[in-house]
Amino acid sequence: MVCRQFGKNLLIRPHILDKLYTVLIIEKTRIGNMDKSKKSLVIVGIMVVGMILALLAVTGSSWLISNDDEAEVKYGLSEGEVEVLGITLNYDFSEQCKNSNAAGDWCGLRDAGRIGTIGLYLGLTFSTLLVAMLLLPMGDINLMDERVPEMGRIFLQWAPGIMFLIGPIGWLIRSPEFGDSIGLGFSFWLAIFSGSLALAAAGVEQFLDEDEEVYQSD
Repeated sequence: MVCRQFGKNLLIRPHILDKLYTVLIIEKTRIGNMDKSKKSLVIVGIMVVGMILALLAVTGSSWLISNDDEAEVKYGLSEGEVEVLGITLNYDFSEQCKNSNAAGDWCGLRDAGRIGTIGLYLGLTFSTLLVAMLLLPMGDINLMDERVPEMGRIFLQWAPGIMFLIGPIGWLIRSPEFGDSIGLGFSFWLAIFSGSLALAAAGVEQFLDEDEEVYQSD
C-alpha cells in the first residue's frame, strides 16, 4: 500500500524525480572531483620527488667517477675534480677546452655538460608548470585550465620526463670515451631515475581514470 502510494506520488509529482536526479548528479560530481584531487596530489608528489632528484643531479659533481685506486676523479656537468696523492686539482671544462693540449676531451665534456644541463633545466621548468596546472584548480584558480589547450596539457604531462631523460642520455652520447678506468657516477643515475619518475607520473595522469561511478554502488 505504501509503495503504491509512493509510486502514485511520483506520477503526480514528476518534479520529485527531477530533484532526485539533480541530487545524484551533484553527488557524482562531488565524488568525481574528490577522486581527481587525490590523483592530482599523487602526481604532484611523484613530480616533486623527481624534481628534487633532477636538481641534485644537475648540481652534482659525480657524473663520472674513477675506478682507479691511485686517483679519485669526479666530473660534474661543468667542472671536474681530480685528487692524486692528497693533492686536489679542479678543472673547468670551458677553460680547459680553450687552453689545454688535450682540448678534444675537455671540449667533449663541456658540450656534453651543456646538453645535460639544458635538458634537466627544461625538465624542471616543464615540471613546475605541470605542478602549477594540477594544484591551481584545487584552490579554485582556473587560470591555466582556461588558457592551456588539451594538446598543451598532454605536452606538459610528458615533457618533464622526456627532458629529464634527454639530458643524461644526450650527455652520455656526447661525452668522450675514457676507457674502463672511468665509470658513470651517482649523479647520472639520479637524473635517469628522475626521468623515470616523471614518466610514471605522466602515465598516471594519462591512463588512470577517476572513479566517478561510486555513487551507483551506494
